[in-house]
Amino acid sequence: MIHGILTSCIIFFVPYLSVSNSTRPGGMSQADLQSFAFMAATIMVIVVNLENALETWYWTGLYHFVLWGTIVVHFLFHFALYSTIIYQIFSTNYGYVGVAQAVLSTGNFWFTLFLTCVILLLPVFCRE
Repeated sequence: MIHGILTSCIIFFVPYLSVSNSTRPGGMSQADLQSFAFMAATIMVIVVNLENALETWYWTGLYHFVLWGTIVVHFLFHFALYSTIIYQIFSTNYGYVGVAQAVLSTGNFWFTLFLTCVILLLPVFCRE
């Protein structure tokens, strides 16, 4: 239970500090909140799957398909959700267009992902 609480705090605060340090002095904008949400969700999916992969004893074809498929489906879902097609359907107050592409094109996201993965997977490596 302590591991889950610490993992949740790290998945929340590392991306939050990463996004909040890159914003304007007036505070976080709506785009920054959307970027933070996408970063936190993506980091959570990747960290959980990597930790699951490290705990696995037997790698079968089905396991590979499910593990990597989960990550691929996550990205496909977000690319579809943040696309212009959804904007055309829900054109009123839909400001999410291009968030996934914008976040994935920054070095800040990739560094935050790497840092969070290292922090959270270090106990798994040390325990082995």
